[in-house]
Amino acid sequence: MNKKTQLKIIYIITALIFLGGIAGSLILMQKPSSSVVEIVRDEQVLYRFDLKTAQDQTFTIEYNNSHNTVEIKNGEIRISEADCKDNTCVKTGVLKSGTPIVCLPNHLVIRFVKGGEVDAAAG
Repeated sequence: MNKKTQLKIIYIITALIFLGGIAGSLILMQKPSSSVVEIVRDEQVLYRFDLKTAQDQTFTIEYNNSHNTVEIKNGEIRISEADCKDNTCVKTGVLKSGTPIVCLPNHLVIRFVKGGEVDAAAG
């Protein structure tokens, strides 16, 4: 194989990786088909809400002398305050896409549920 052929192969592979990354990003950024969200800690559902019908509210979730304040307002959900060091969960803002809000120090995840209905016992 000569150098020109090797360079062409490298360019093609690089382009495919780049296009795959763009396609993956677009898939993750799609608006979810459901308005139902779950707040989960260590694979246990703490709360479940349908954002279309949920009343505006703010509540605190405690974990090992730490906390996250969750706000539901105008059909949107976010973590408005947390006492973890990096506050990535707060900086994430409102849950808009298939990408969940995650607070690693407090083991908390807020995510959309695919096609689920709200269970009255869960929240």
